[in-house]
Amino acid sequence: SLARVRGAKPVQPLIPIELGKDWTLLTRVIIPIAHVPWPESTDGLSDISLIALLTPSRSGHFLWGVGPALLLPTATADLLGTGKWSDGPAVAAVYTKGPWVVGAIAQHFWSFAGDDDRPDVSTTSLRPIVNYNLPHGWHLTSSPSIAANGEADADERWLVPVGGGVGKVYSIGRHRMSTTIESYYHAVSPTIGPEWQLRVQHSFLYPD
Repeated sequence: SLARVRGAKPVQPLIPIELGKDWTLLTRVIIPIAHVPWPESTDGLSDISLIALLTPSRSGHFLWGVGPALLLPTATADLLGTGKWSDGPAVAAVYTKGPWVVGAIAQHFWSFAGDDDRPDVSTTSLRPIVNYNLPHGWHLTSSPSIAANGEADADERWLVPVGGGVGKVYSIGRHRMSTTIESYYHAVSPTIGPEWQLRVQHSFLYPD
C-alpha cells in the first residue's frame, strides 16, 4: 500500500486523556480518505490507524511519549488498504525552546491477522517535525512523512519527501485554529509512487 495509496486526505483528531496528575494518554486516530489513480481510479476510505502514547503530564521543554499502535483493515476497496490487522510500537518526542519546535513521531506495523491472500505488512513511518514561530501567528514548518515497506524490494522500499511550507494560527470568534500549506518533492520514491505532494492541513486548537 505504500506505493499505491495516493492523494490521501487524513482526518487526525488528537485526544488527551488525563491519568491522574502525573500521566496523560494521548490518543490519535488517523482516518485516511484516499485516491488511487492506477491501475484503476479508486476513491474511498483507507485503513484506519489508532495510536496511544503515554506521556508525563509535567514535561518542561521536552515532551515524550511511547505506546502501542493498531492498524484496522477498514479500506472500502482492495487497492486502498492492506486487508490485514496490524500492530506495533509508536514513539514520539518534541523539544520546544523559544521560537523553535523540533521533534519526531515514529511507528512500525506488523500484520498478525487478516486476508491470507494479501501480502504481509511490515511498514515503518517516521515524521520529523521542525517548526519556527514568527510574529503575528505565522510559522515556517517542515514535517515530511517518511515511509518504508519492509516487504518490498530494496529499490522499491522507501518514500522520502523533502520540503516544507508556511502556516498561521488565527481566531474566528472564540475558536482558535491553524492552517498550513506545504509542498514536498519525493527524493526517493517507488516506481509507481508520486513525484510531488501538496499538503494542506487545517487544525482546530483547544488549549487548556
